[in-house]
Amino acid sequence: MAGEIRATDTPGVGKKVYAVVFQGANTWNSGNTFAAPTRAIMNANTVALTEQDLSGVFTGNFPVGITTPGRYGVLLYEQAGGSPSVVADTPLAPAPPIDWTGTVLATIGTVINSGGTAFRTTYPMTKNTAFGNFMFVMLDSTTHLPKSGLGGGVAATRDLDNSAFVTCANAATEIANGWYAINLAAADLNGNNVALRFTASNADDTDISLVLQG
Repeated sequence: MAGEIRATDTPGVGKKVYAVVFQGANTWNSGNTFAAPTRAIMNANTVALTEQDLSGVFTGNFPVGITTPGRYGVLLYEQAGGSPSVVADTPLAPAPPIDWTGTVLATIGTVINSGGTAFRTTYPMTKNTAFGNFMFVMLDSTTHLPKSGLGGGVAATRDLDNSAFVTCANAATEIANGWYAINLAAADLNGNNVALRFTASNADDTDISLVLQG
């Protein structure tokens, strides 16, 4: 399988886009190893993305050397010079998290083990049915790493079937390590296509699109 990492950018001949892979707060350091992020490590361990037919759609392969199952974060950059520089290059919107079995992308409903803990990558969600403990990540607006300490400062809104964003029924709460959770009420999920938006001061927006069953 290939093309697991995807990005969009303005089309351009010779434009270079690359990804930096994270596991929690640590960045990929070649093979199956991760380390505290430094400029040198991030610049040396990037994934080059290739534009598809000048469409502004860029794709790249998730590193096959990563054999530990789990959920991985992906930061994207548009390269300005001859080699990657996370300081000088332009950050793009982060890619969605990648659920990795150790060899391929996990499919809906796949149960994988990470650190001895089994978890299901994607839960089927039903229209107009409450869903408890929906979890998501918030990223720091400067470092673009998982952002802890937001507490109850995360604003949660939702849009049902392209209507308008309104406040979710319940407030989001902090878990740890940049992860947060919210109990989604039935009213928050009473649509076929639901957009969730989570915002906070000094944090990137987290935007999630859901296609519901039923």
